[in-house]
Amino acid sequence: MSTYPFRTNKKATTVLQNLARRKAPVRMSHSFRGMLFTQDLLLESLESDQAYFKISHSCLAASLGDRIYLHSPTDDEMLSARVMEIDIQVGRLVLGDFTDVGRPWATRSHERVRPCKPIRVILRCDTCSLPTFLENISLVGVGLLAYKPAERGLEPRVGNPVKIEFELPILKGRLTLPGRLVNISYPGARLATIGINTFPNVEQARVLERYVTHRQAEIVDELEQAFKADLEPRSVQELYF
Repeated sequence: MSTYPFRTNKKATTVLQNLARRKAPVRMSHSFRGMLFTQDLLLESLESDQAYFKISHSCLAASLGDRIYLHSPTDDEMLSARVMEIDIQVGRLVLGDFTDVGRPWATRSHERVRPCKPIRVILRCDTCSLPTFLENISLVGVGLLAYKPAERGLEPRVGNPVKIEFELPILKGRLTLPGRLVNISYPGARLATIGINTFPNVEQARVLERYVTHRQAEIVDELEQAFKADLEPRSVQELYF
């Protein structure tokens, strides 16, 4: 029995009922290591605040408790939901805690990935520089994680031109990319996440493409390993300690 509270709002319930009534195709999308995985689901039934889906016995890109996105190619509405139950043996996925996102699903123009190990990035804006870490990277942008940027001499503003310097595992030498800051948020009192559009030249774009493609293959393997681990019986220590 799940311990998560049910907080499905009325609009989300209406969307689910319409999908069930029309037997519309439903897709689940979830990010793993920065890479987006989308899978087809079959909506079987709605009971109270939960929805029951039929899934294949292949690898599932979500774990118990994860928050995922639910959308349909025949509908503009997108829902956020929590994974309440997974039973691969019988091919069942139970979702609950539905929320209407308030915007339609948009396909990513470029796939992004999260590095296997932390990568240090120097963010330069005007005459200031700030050490950050690479959260994710694509062919056209990066996400950075910074610690107290304003207190360390840099107060990034949306629209500002910037430069970033870093080194990828497959590259000998540093990579310097011009860019523009497109968003900044503060998930904590001391942390900032910074989104930057980058403008690589032809050679830099080739290097980035090689890295992203290489990392995608690694992430798929990591997902398969995590999926297999989830299927293994829990040990006595995990059950009682």
